[in-house]
Amino acid sequence: MLTAFITEEKWKYDHARIAKKAQYKKQRYLKDNVLKLSPEHLLTLQAEIKKLSDEFEAYKAEWLGAKAEASAQATEGNASTVDENQAADETASRDFAVVAADTSAVQSILVHKTDEDKIMLLDSHKLMGASGEPGDRVQFTEFIQKNLHLYQFRNNMPLSTAATANFTRGELATALRKNPYSVNIILAGFDKDAGASMYYIDYIATLHKIDKGAFGYGSYFCLSLMDKLYRPDMSVEEAVDLVDKCIKEIRLRLVVAPQNFAIKIVDKDGARDYARREIGGDSPATA
Repeated sequence: MLTAFITEEKWKYDHARIAKKAQYKKQRYLKDNVLKLSPEHLLTLQAEIKKLSDEFEAYKAEWLGAKAEASAQATEGNASTVDENQAADETASRDFAVVAADTSAVQSILVHKTDEDKIMLLDSHKLMGASGEPGDRVQFTEFIQKNLHLYQFRNNMPLSTAATANFTRGELATALRKNPYSVNIILAGFDKDAGASMYYIDYIATLHKIDKGAFGYGSYFCLSLMDKLYRPDMSVEEAVDLVDKCIKEIRLRLVVAPQNFAIKIVDKDGARDYARREIGGDSPATA
């Protein structure tokens, strides 16, 4: 019985791979020839891509079902282990990501403004927090934002958070050999299939997927606080409270501490302002 389940699982897995490969080929063809195709051909291609995507999802669901059934047939002990691992995975998954940054624009010993937004809204479900030289920061984050919009316009689908992180890393790596950007990035996003995720990308194009992270002088205090207090199953309120603890520590211990901070969140409802922390008084962000 177990052999039959394994055979069925492999068959569905192979068919899912074939459908996904065909979908990728048509998407690549559409991307390379979008300006040459007629409107009718574009509509036909998009319909074919949608059909292949639905076919892949159907095979994937059947494959996962056969895989779970085969595992359940093995032994009671194995079934118990699978259940425990699944519970651990569900506990580790997150429904949101929080990004915070100071709002000071400074040069040398001068503060030019205290309402500079350093967290770029890339699209409806992605945030990019950036630190570094003001010109490089603004230019590079806008460059990434416009390229994401262009990709979505051409392909009628947005890039995932992981794909955005790799694209950003690639652009930084290319610039590193020509005219480097002095920019450090925390990228956060929410994908329907993968949930919330966060990526660390520094100015020399180092890329890591992370649960928590910080840049700048404030990171000397924030990282130790996060190591001690962070939990994968935190609620939004608990995560924001941890951010507040980091802000409090920066204001207390950093000689040139920024005055104001912005906090943004991304979850299934999208990316948006959450709150602002100001010397004169903290307040929630206005819509």
